[in-house]
Amino acid sequence: MILLLGLLLVLPAHAAVFKNAQPTEVEALKQGVTLRVYRVEQPPILMPELVPGQTPNADVRIDSLEVRGADGFAGIDSPVVAHLTAKLRVDIAGSHRFRLTSDDGSFLDINGLQVIENDGRHAMVPVESGTIDLGAGLHDLRVRYFDSWGERGLLLEWQPPGANDFSRIPPDLLATEAGVTRVISPGIKRVLEGRRPGDGVPLEDVHPSFRIDNLRPEGFKPMVGSMCFDASGRLIVGTFFPIQMGGATLPDMESKEPDTLIAITGIRPSENPDGNPSLVETRVVAEGLFEPAGLCAVGEAIYVAQRRAITKLTDTDGDGFFETHENVGEGWDAWNYHEFTFGLEHIDRDGDGPHPGYLYGALSTSIAPLEWDGVTSYAGPNGPWRGGVIEVDLSTNTTHVIAGGTRTPNGLGLGPVVDGEPTLFYADNQGSWMPTSQFSEVIPGRFYGHDNPTGFVPNLAERFPDGGLPSVFVQRPRTPAAILLPHNELSRSPTQSLLIEHGPYEGQMLLGELTAGGLRRLFLERVNGTWQGAVFRHSQGLEAGVNRLIRGPEGALYIGGIGGNGNWNWNDTRFGLQRLSPSDADVAFEMHSVSATTDGFIIRFTHDVATDWLADPSNYRLSQWSYEPTEDYGGPKMNMEPLEVELATVVNSRAVRIAVPGVQVGRCIAIHCDPLSLETGERIRSPEAWYTLNTRPIAHEATDEPSFARAAERSGLGVGVLPPADATPLITGNAAAQWQRVGRGGPSTEARTHADVVSAPGYIETTGGDRETAALFGDARFHIEWYSPPGGQGQSAGNSGVYVQGLYELQVLGTLTAQRLGRELRADEAGAIYGVRAASANSSNGPGEWQAYDIWF
Repeated sequence: MILLLGLLLVLPAHAAVFKNAQPTEVEALKQGVTLRVYRVEQPPILMPELVPGQTPNADVRIDSLEVRGADGFAGIDSPVVAHLTAKLRVDIAGSHRFRLTSDDGSFLDINGLQVIENDGRHAMVPVESGTIDLGAGLHDLRVRYFDSWGERGLLLEWQPPGANDFSRIPPDLLATEAGVTRVISPGIKRVLEGRRPGDGVPLEDVHPSFRIDNLRPEGFKPMVGSMCFDASGRLIVGTFFPIQMGGATLPDMESKEPDTLIAITGIRPSENPDGNPSLVETRVVAEGLFEPAGLCAVGEAIYVAQRRAITKLTDTDGDGFFETHENVGEGWDAWNYHEFTFGLEHIDRDGDGPHPGYLYGALSTSIAPLEWDGVTSYAGPNGPWRGGVIEVDLSTNTTHVIAGGTRTPNGLGLGPVVDGEPTLFYADNQGSWMPTSQFSEVIPGRFYGHDNPTGFVPNLAERFPDGGLPSVFVQRPRTPAAILLPHNELSRSPTQSLLIEHGPYEGQMLLGELTAGGLRRLFLERVNGTWQGAVFRHSQGLEAGVNRLIRGPEGALYIGGIGGNGNWNWNDTRFGLQRLSPSDADVAFEMHSVSATTDGFIIRFTHDVATDWLADPSNYRLSQWSYEPTEDYGGPKMNMEPLEVELATVVNSRAVRIAVPGVQVGRCIAIHCDPLSLETGERIRSPEAWYTLNTRPIAHEATDEPSFARAAERSGLGVGVLPPADATPLITGNAAAQWQRVGRGGPSTEARTHADVVSAPGYIETTGGDRETAALFGDARFHIEWYSPPGGQGQSAGNSGVYVQGLYELQVLGTLTAQRLGRELRADEAGAIYGVRAASANSSNGPGEWQAYDIWF
């Protein structure tokens, strides 16, 4: 039992139906026009070109091609760029003319060809096209528009065959995609402004360390939801056709047709070194599945993560077809089109023994229309376990939730081995309570930030008469992301990660990206028990957005692509299957890694760099910002500020240590190395990195070597460290149940609503009186954090204590720092065993600051 003597203390805790067939050439349409609005930083003079792959500030369906005033552009303040797209139905073939009137500039494209230019800042000015021959049928219209300030207006008219003058295009001749979830994000969008690929804009090619091969035989268009290699070396692919919410309706998930698994052979480098698609063969090897979003081979069996279960597939008769299906994990609902079961990863925690090990998957949360009462930011109600990471014990076929607060955990991945155990990571997508996408280690007992809504939704009264269920572990503090992925700037929808096992980037990870396309490279380091690190651009130039990424038996990487309607795709692609084989190219010139130091960072490069360049502080541009999680869909950068490099010290010809005053914990730091070239003239592939600083290294951790090369402790020391997986958080959003007043009976039984738990502070504040834990503990490590108020001297500086077993008091006190104290510590100061022995070192930061120490008992 722990007894608290009147102190302030913190213990941080941790639509339509999906069809198995390929999509038709003509997408489902509904009447209207899609309007996407992007806010830009500087008022344009001429039409700016946006950096590709950015999520708009607004994405709405409107009725016509006439838009006026701020309200017409979804209320987004100027300066803005807007894109309007629609299918124009032409009933009578012949010569057409168009007239585009706008304030400020605008362009009209028809079927991909520009037919009107009305550029520049001006009032409502009309510009007419020449004669355009259009056949009967559907034609693509695209209007690009910008407004710098002042009045806004846009009108597209036409003069069809037989008409004497221009007129508005009838709304019933305009159509746009149906079944679209309109994803948006706040913040300023970037403009190209002559930037080269990799410098403020996406790369254009695959990383030089790889050669890319296309593996799809003619007519094979897989929309890849999952991949694994089975025991015989076949690539197994699970495919499904994604459908999204349309307007105020949801897809009927119960009428979905079954999905299949496909075995693909002829793809290994030894049997198809040149990537010849004609050598690739496909065969259906399992049927009757429901959106396989995760696959894993264990021995001769295949495990598949379906919407409502994790299922073991067995080829009983040895004919290559998995005819026997047995559910090994279940217990969650899947009523909503956005409720997937992602995964799978297998870990054999018992070594080579008879135990088959454990499977890990992740359950995404629901989305509902904003038009429904009780729905905010698209977040819908959820049943049990949704938003949780699940563990399946294959020896007993039992499932339980080990972590909570995920939103769209599309893809798990095994990371570096720590203390003999592989680490498990997951990536989450921007949305409600996720201001930007993030990458985190999965630690049992942790909460990762997504707060499932629990309010009543009338449209779902029969399913959720009392509202939805809260997120698992929502009463615990949010675990910070190991790496933040700045939305639009770098990422939009991260997917599966993969550990790099060999080569110059050994120990780092690759991360797939769906709607922004390509791969990212992650450098992770454990600092004071906490993962953090840097993310870099890596590859683009693939045939579709990356949904799945795995390594084959011969070391090549295999990429599965997918895409859907609206902006849930990369470059309007829908399917893909490609192989990345190691190339013979020299190591690319780029940043190898970025590590935190006590006063800044160490930047390492893959090639020798001139030392005079390394030593010049002006060659590094840095900025930092934070994010604030809210129920809004995504969030802007907060507390944005530039940083100056005070000193650049050359470590060696490939590394520099930069001192950066003002860098703060809890920030994402952008690092840009000004145009940098080798003596050969080769420019750095990408001069950008983004580092997430969760904690500063303590002095003895500062090193010139990447921290993954060192032994990594599971838990750290000091203020704000997070507990290991086997810890018992004693102060959380529901702390009342953990503590009782001494001499006043048992713990508090006062009912606390979900809102109370979420809004509760992560500490207990008291001005007097003693509290003790309701639970009993034996041998343990206790992590204690406290805040002593400013003012007071000696024993009046926030005097309190922590009693263990009611026998030993560890002193809590705002003792002056060692520099100010000017003498040896006494047995009545911070960290002392009160009246028995002074602390070996002063554990206090002084009055008015948060303090911390750990007790091993």
